[in-house]
Order: sequence, then C-alpha cells, then structure tokens
Amino acid sequence: MSESLAPASVLQRATALGLAGIVLLLCATAVGYRFLHPDLLTPLPPPTENAAPHAPAGMMNERVVGFMQQLQVDPDDMPALLGLTEHFLHLQDWKSAERFARRAATVTPDDIRSHYLLSMALHGLERNEEAAASLERLLQLKEETALRYSLAILYAHYLNDKQKAIAHLRRGLADPAAPDRLKADLAEELAKLEQ
Repeated sequence: MSESLAPASVLQRATALGLAGIVLLLCATAVGYRFLHPDLLTPLPPPTENAAPHAPAGMMNERVVGFMQQLQVDPDDMPALLGLTEHFLHLQDWKSAERFARRAATVTPDDIRSHYLLSMALHGLERNEEAAASLERLLQLKEETALRYSLAILYAHYLNDKQKAIAHLRRGLADPAAPDRLKADLAEELAKLEQ
C-alpha cells in the first residue's frame, strides 16, 4: 500500500516559491555582476612601493615590446634593461628579472639601481648569499642606511649571520643623516637580535 502525501498548504507553497525566487534573483545578480566586473577573477600581483600604477595587460605588453625593440637597436640601453628588470620583478619572474638586472650591472658597473634590482631578483630566487653580496657591492658604491637595513634583514633572517646583521644595524644607527623612521626600524631590529 502506498501512503498518499498530504497536499502542501498554501503557506508552504508560497514559502517554497518565495525561496526559489530569492535564489534565482541572487544567481542572476551574481552572474550580472560578474559580467560587469570581469576583473574579479583575474589575480593581480601584490602591490609594491614605488610601483607604477596598474596598467592594462595590452599596455604593459606594449612597454615590454618597446623595451625589447630598444635593446635590438642598442643592447646596452640602460633604461630598457632597468625597465624590463622592474617589469619582471613586478610579475615575480625572478629569473628574467635577474637576467636583465645582471646585464644592466655589467653594462654600467657603478649603477646603483641595477645592483639593487639584482639583489631583489636574487632574493626572489632564494639565492640570498648572492643577494647579500650584491648589496655589499652596492654599499661600496654608495653608503646608504636603507641598504644596511636590507642587508641586516638578509643576514639575520635568511642567512643566519646574526653578527653581520648587528654590525650593519649599528652602522646604520650611527648615520646622522638617516631618517627618524628608518632609525626606529633599525633600533627595533637591533633590540630583537640582541635579546
């Protein structure tokens, strides 16, 4: 024998239809919003300080193509080499960034920016000893407290050389021209390491 189901009351039917309507409305709204905002599903690289404002992919490709064309005309074109290095650092393509930064550092060995960008690429590749060596060369070209702070962080947290880190932090703190905020960061890191 089969049991017959009791017919749904008017209130139950109205509730079910109301819930179905709400679900359909939410789905339609989500799909519509997705089409109005297609960038929602496009992952963006993390923002960096001093990074150029986000440009559409076509525009970025035009810049890269322009830099590549400049290098075809002059393989030692520093603005093109540095521009490509920064582009690949922004994309976290560490190998390409290293390649262009190394070329720039070879073309102009006294260029501070190329050595700094090279150290960033090497750090991204987890070749921290080479990154530290690049920053050490950079310090020989220009004494800069911010570089000492970067070196201290590399030595303390990536190369397990607490003594070198402390030495760089102390030299940075001794710089009378260092900004107060940087001195505060240096002092804070030094206090942690000397505990």
